[in-house]
Amino acid sequence: MTTSASDRLTILLGCDTFSPDINGAARFAERLAAGLVQRGHDVHVSAPNTAWKRTAPRTEVIEGQPMTLHRLPSVHLWWHEWLRFVWPWRSKHYARQVLDAVKPDVVHIQSHIVIGRGLAREARKRGIPVIATNHVMPENIVDSTKLPPALNRLLVKLAWDDAKRTFDLTAAVTTPTRKAADFLEATIDIAGVIPISCGIDKSQYTADLSPARRTASCSWGASRPRSTWTCSSARSRVSIPPSTSSSTSSATATSARCSSGSPTSWGSPTA
Repeated sequence: MTTSASDRLTILLGCDTFSPDINGAARFAERLAAGLVQRGHDVHVSAPNTAWKRTAPRTEVIEGQPMTLHRLPSVHLWWHEWLRFVWPWRSKHYARQVLDAVKPDVVHIQSHIVIGRGLAREARKRGIPVIATNHVMPENIVDSTKLPPALNRLLVKLAWDDAKRTFDLTAAVTTPTRKAADFLEATIDIAGVIPISCGIDKSQYTADLSPARRTASCSWGASRPRSTWTCSSARSRVSIPPSTSSSTSSATATSARCSSGSPTSWGSPTA
């Protein structure tokens, strides 16, 4: 689906981690940015550079889609394999520069840590709506701090307090799952967090709507009867004890991999 010219937006994503980083938050942001380009929007991304230097905005191809990257000077966390970060006291300065250059219709931050924190505050001053997606759990960050436990606990508290202040500046806050939304609402006393799945790229899959086969076999003696599920694309079979609940059986069967590695569809037990 392509956006009409009248609905085309200039969108600025603020990301503390982005390509070439390999992690869940970076991949989410990359795919989101590429999807927005595919829909016809003008997408800009503010993200750490791979060196301590400022580079001019440039077009980079991410997930096969061209977008404008604004790479900010960043420092390598020396005890971490890949993590780089922008000095926090420079985040609002860089945010003002990027906002001046892009003049976005909307800002979408991917964390409240550094780049997103600065963008949220400066965009709010200019009346630019801000959307936030939370990928960050401060409790997970402490694994990389090398601080004693008492200071880590203080760091987590300060991080969540700052997350609350940042998210209060936004028009909407999202998380990838309902459970994550519930946790965020309970942790920082925020309401209305919207769960939006990371989703899948449907173009990578081909639907197989043919009826799934199901056979049942019973064995005697010490063995127990088992239901056999058949994968309709690769015709692989998974056996599940009948005592397993239907919901567990469905989850187990769905998670099983076909030997061909191709997309699968599963039938449901009738007995």
